[in-house]
Amino acid sequence: MFSIAHIYFATKVSKRKSDLLVLGSILPDMAWTSKKTIDPLKIHGSIEELTEYLKKNKPDLLDLGEGIKLHLSLDYYAHEYKGGYAIANAGEINDAVTKLLGVEKGQESLMMAHNFIEGAVDLYLKDKTPETLELYQEVYDNIQTGQLLQFLSDYLGISVEDAEKEFNFFNSFINPSNLKTEKTYIENVFIPIIHIKFHKKPDFANTLKVFQRAREITKPTYERMLDEAIRLTINKS
Repeated sequence: MFSIAHIYFATKVSKRKSDLLVLGSILPDMAWTSKKTIDPLKIHGSIEELTEYLKKNKPDLLDLGEGIKLHLSLDYYAHEYKGGYAIANAGEINDAVTKLLGVEKGQESLMMAHNFIEGAVDLYLKDKTPETLELYQEVYDNIQTGQLLQFLSDYLGISVEDAEKEFNFFNSFINPSNLKTEKTYIENVFIPIIHIKFHKKPDFANTLKVFQRAREITKPTYERMLDEAIRLTINKS
């Protein structure tokens, strides 16, 4: 899932809205924008290792760890539970994605199609729960960058300078201003993601068509999926 869905899920499950929790709920996706500096499994894998690290070394950042844990929980429902909501629905637009990108149909096109499904959920949540994007903007404005970069440097074993470069690049995608409209979402999030993954920049109009089809697919079911994921995660805690 993308930022709005992760923030919505994390705050509903935890019933809290701390800056660190919200930031943690989106931070693991740095792994997918990283320019090979970050080990993906360190930030988007072993939550047990991260939790132990925070308890021993940075207990003031435990809420960040809780947000990261909840990010991984939602990804489980999007990617694995009952076949994964985003993966299962991606098949319906896989042909459209291969046409858009000019690539062969396969696992890579399916993964991009699943991104379109997740983006569609994000945009529905933006409209249905505007307070989620408002909360994100508040947290974004309050980010203590120095503290965050030091954590990333220490935990990931990279320099503060590299941590800053990675976070700034990640920020170019997840900045709340990019998520305010369908147009900004496509122009500033989706087309750049496609460029990273496929070294292609599809035109806006054709990308919009695929996005709109993804929205048609998810509209009847996305709320039920999120409600179930929230309920099951709360029951496990």
